[in-house]
Amino acid sequence: MKTAIIVSLLLASTAALAQPEFHVTEGFVRQIEYVGEPIDSVGVGDTSVADAIPLSDHTFLVQSHKIGTTNMLLLSQDKRVLDEIVIVVDRPISVVHIHNKALIGSYTEYSCTKIGCQYVGENTVQEPAPLPQGYTNQTFLGTYNGNTQSTQPSSTFVSPPQQ
Repeated sequence: MKTAIIVSLLLASTAALAQPEFHVTEGFVRQIEYVGEPIDSVGVGDTSVADAIPLSDHTFLVQSHKIGTTNMLLLSQDKRVLDEIVIVVDRPISVVHIHNKALIGSYTEYSCTKIGCQYVGENTVQEPAPLPQGYTNQTFLGTYNGNTQSTQPSSTFVSPPQQ
């Protein structure tokens, strides 16, 4: 009997913790329509993350301010909590780089949101990379198998600037 009571209390407490999440992109406004009792007011946990703007007794706007998470309590006329909503303010755009080029530092870039990605462009690195300002290319003679010869461009010696 005691086990059944403990299990039912645990189930009731986990059900109370499962609040609906409402995602809003940073810098955007979204509308929430509540189908229960009429809402008299909305309490916001952290107004620096998001704020509520009432439109009617069943509808309000969620205005996002910065990336983060907060909660909103929907209150009735007699100040009873009708519902709680967790508000998650997300990043507006993520950037995806696809390294699909022969050169290791080159990539194709996309900007992505929850609803899809948009092609931005190609970034192709210059190979070989240019030398920093003040450095010079120097070719020198080397000995290979007893023969003295000039080095190939691929084995060019790079010297730092003279001081």
